Amino acid sequence: METYYDKSLKLITIGFMIFIIGFIILLLGSLIQFGTTGSNASVSGGVLILIGPIPIGLAFGQYNWLIMLILMIIAIILIIIMFFIIRYSKFQ
Repeated sequence: METYYDKSLKLITIGFMIFIIGFIILLLGSLIQFGTTGSNASVSGGVLILIGPIPIGLAFGQYNWLIMLILMIIAIILIIIMFFIIRYSKFQ
């Protein structure tokens, strides 16, 4: 039987691994872009910060509207996941 500590440790490990994988993907994308950059290169990017249930999204560049749309979809998914985790943990 899994204890609360074991479940928490698994969630922390999964979160850390997602963070590391995301960082590696960003690093590889930057290196690939750096290798193929021409004189007419443009940069677009964005960041999503979740402070509790409050999402803060920032985007810049030519495709800022698309990046902001993707960030808000991710924020909604994360808020729904957070809701289910909190709801499920109250029953334990």
